Amino acid sequence: MIVDDRTHRDAFAKFRNPRSTKVGYHIGDELGLCQCEFKWFDSVGDLIHHVLNVELPSFAYDQDDQDNFRRRIARALRWVAVEGLSEEARADLNQVDWGCTMYWWGSLEDLLSGKTQFSREVLGSFAVKRGGGSGVMAVEIPAFVEFLRCCCKSDGGPGKAPSSDNSPPYTRH
Repeated sequence: MIVDDRTHRDAFAKFRNPRSTKVGYHIGDELGLCQCEFKWFDSVGDLIHHVLNVELPSFAYDQDDQDNFRRRIARALRWVAVEGLSEEARADLNQVDWGCTMYWWGSLEDLLSGKTQFSREVLGSFAVKRGGGSGVMAVEIPAFVEFLRCCCKSDGGPGKAPSSDNSPPYTRH
């Protein structure tokens, strides 16, 4: 895949509306140099393909690194296509030291559920932005989707996230 094609595919994944896709993820680099972003896909297979063919080449330094990381990442993702985007699989992926951290993955409904520390932090930040309350009402979904496009990791580096599941704090930039 040529660089311009990777850039185009990455931009498309960021631009997509989570209401019209099945799954997404939130990823950032471990040094805090790259803005953490939500990206959205039609299927788990598309998500896996994007991680291996767009994200990985963006972070691997040379072909040997890329080949090594591709094998290790593919191994970590082997059950995702069968079992889905579990927290266990995400933790396995994050054990591969390839320069990125997968902070969250799932559907928009998963994010809205507040079942994980990550989703609670995102919902809490959205509540602060809108001036209080909890949860997201149906009428607020478009504003929440726009908020997701503007969320970023604000702590500047790895290991500083306040939660136990390596989730970043959120601010609107």
